[in-house]
Amino acid sequence: MKDTLLKSSQPLEIKIASDLIGIPYLNNGIDLNGFDCWGLVWYFYNEIGIKTPKPSDILTKLPNNKKNKSWKAIDYPSDVCLASFKRREITIHVGVYFPNFKKILHADRSMGVVFENLQSAEMNNCMKAQFYKWH
Repeated sequence: MKDTLLKSSQPLEIKIASDLIGIPYLNNGIDLNGFDCWGLVWYFYNEIGIKTPKPSDILTKLPNNKKNKSWKAIDYPSDVCLASFKRREITIHVGVYFPNFKKILHADRSMGVVFENLQSAEMNNCMKAQFYKWH
């Protein structure tokens, strides 16, 4: 799987994603010792040079927060973006979506960091992903 990732036209994002696959899930994890879903998103975005709020500060920046001015909803992602899974308008899981592959990089409690088909992730979470770009 990692060999396929490295052939993308987005080498920095793909290299970072490849290096993160297999890192264990860790509640409140924000580094290479382990990640939870928001910790992984925060780490990934910072590694590609986009500064987002730390996971501990992120509640005010969630895509579903009415005060949010930083995450902008997009209908058809053409570049790496946030994928948010919501239940009753509350974000319960997030990951980094790679539209070229139709896959999501996310931290799964049982498997750790995985690069999974978006359709499988949607089925496992019993909901559809919504997409956002950081502004």
